[in-house]
Amino acid sequence: MNETLPSGYRILANGTPNVPLSAQPIPHDTLQPIPHDTLQLSPDDSADLVQRFLRPQLVVVLSRDVTSDMTPGAITLAIGGGCLALEVLNEQNTIIAALIGERLLPPEADGPVSLYSGSLPAFSTTIPSTPTDRVEQLSWLASTKPLSAGQLVFPVPQEYGDPIPVVQATWEIRGPCSATLIARTTP
Repeated sequence: MNETLPSGYRILANGTPNVPLSAQPIPHDTLQPIPHDTLQLSPDDSADLVQRFLRPQLVVVLSRDVTSDMTPGAITLAIGGGCLALEVLNEQNTIIAALIGERLLPPEADGPVSLYSGSLPAFSTTIPSTPTDRVEQLSWLASTKPLSAGQLVFPVPQEYGDPIPVVQATWEIRGPCSATLIARTTP
């Protein structure tokens, strides 16, 4: 992957007719692949977890470059698949870290992505964008930024799950195709 480009982008819905979408670059050090679907997130100080939130997501993995002149069919073919992800957000709703599952799901994978902890009454479900919406969002993004094979894109979902405050717990993310991702937060 080209080191001058970010690892990926998070597409944001602005809610304004003139500028309906914007994009947040995701730096290389923000994304953390999870070998064997497990990672321990351990900040140096438990105070680092204050005002941090978790939310599940289904991210798009690009297998080919996407350019602004591509047809929707070509963009569809450029999607290598999807991965479960756990977004770690700050109080401004900016991704400060993202835990990425190792399992590549098929490009057409669709269905809810849920986050919960067996030891807490916390639960959040994101309804991912449809495959058609993902292609439209990638087309828009490619018209504003270069997209390269290997990059991840966090598309705007149909419905965001509620952000859950980060506390010490083991979290499970379940998604389409029986995909599961386990993450543990500790002080």
